[in-house]
This record gives sequence, structure tokens and C-alpha cells, in this order.
Amino acid sequence: MIVFSRKLKNFLHTLALFLCMGAIFSLVGFILAGVEGILWATFLGVLILAISPNIPPSLIFSMYEGELLSANNAPDLYQITQELAARADLPAPPALYYLPSQLMNAFSVGTSENSAIGLSDALLNILSIRELIAVLAHEISHIQHNDVRVMTYADIINRITNTLSLSGFFCFL
Repeated sequence: MIVFSRKLKNFLHTLALFLCMGAIFSLVGFILAGVEGILWATFLGVLILAISPNIPPSLIFSMYEGELLSANNAPDLYQITQELAARADLPAPPALYYLPSQLMNAFSVGTSENSAIGLSDALLNILSIRELIAVLAHEISHIQHNDVRVMTYADIINRITNTLSLSGFFCFL
């Protein structure tokens, strides 16, 4: 019963966030183009929500200049990832990507069937193997619980809202 109420609470929280982001998105559309802007914002929002889960992880990581780590380049990381993915009952272990960044960062993308985890250069060079295992387990738990989809939606809506806001700013200059 407790698990169900937590899932319901999380669902309602996510729904509220999406409605708020959608309202902001529609408001920006209205400011830019009136009622027609709301229709375009709604159409664009629905289109993005339909397409975004199908964006391949390789395309996403190419935007971050990420490079696919092969099992030959990082055998220990792949072995750990395979074991953690099996424990999480994922259909396939996530691919690993190297991100050339001096910020310690890791993030996961994709679905449970086609997922990937990006690991920054700083993260790989600073953390111990135990800490890397914890980071990988954390990212795999995001994949297992479908958090990646919600985070992807939120990120895309945020980027579009920012783009529309900048467009509106420059239109009124």
C-alpha cells in the first residue's frame, strides 16, 4: 500500500510539473503569436513528447561530443555495468560514453531496452572504483525506474521554453 501511494504521489507530482511547464510554454507561445502561438506550442509540445523517447542515445551524446567507450577500452567498467544491469533486471546493459569535460558529471539517456550512460573525464579520473560503481548503480536505477524519460521531457521543454523566450526577447527589441 505504501509503494502504491508513493507511486501515485510521484505520478501526481510529475503531472503537476508537466502542466506547469506546459503552461509556461503556452504563455510564451501566446506572447509571441497570440492564440495561434498557443496552438503551435501545444502541437510542438505533443510532437516532442511523442518523439523524444525514440531519440537514439548516440545522437544525444554526439551533441555533448561524447565518444562510445568500447569493452576493449574500459573492460572493468563494462563488467561492472553488465552486473549492475543484470541486478536491475534491465533487458540490456547500457552503453558507456566518455564525455570530454572537466566537470564531474554522469547522466543516463534512453529506454531500458536502448540506454546509455555518459561519464565525464573528471569523473573517471577523480573517483575511486567504488565511487564509480556507486555512480553507475545510481544511473542504472534511473534507467530501471523510467526516470530518464521524465528528465528528458523536462529538459526538452526547458530548452524550448528558453528558446522561445529568447525569440520573444529579440522580437521586442
